[in-house]
Amino acid sequence: TDHRLHLAIAGICRNGVLVEQVDGLLRRASGPLWRSGQELAWRSSDVVGHWCDEHEALMRAIAAGHGGLASALMRDHLLSAVRNVLARDDLPPSARRRLEHLSQRHFS
Repeated sequence: TDHRLHLAIAGICRNGVLVEQVDGLLRRASGPLWRSGQELAWRSSDVVGHWCDEHEALMRAIAAGHGGLASALMRDHLLSAVRNVLARDDLPPSARRRLEHLSQRHFS
């Protein structure tokens, strides 16, 4: 799954703290809100194709040893997941506020 790939990427860094942080974030992103958003995304060939392209570019940057590029690509990829959830019409207002705050704080 997408989550296993993210954990594998963190594992490449050989930083136990990073792996723990990524694991914790992925656990939080496994709740019902994120799961239903991911299920909707997987129904869209455009979204799936975009995410696959992002994963491929990220893996190429890692393989080439371009850490700065890999970091930027991962940031963009995570932001696309947040945007995907924010695009939902049924997103509870409290969740929308939290995600908007998160995206402004960490991705601006």
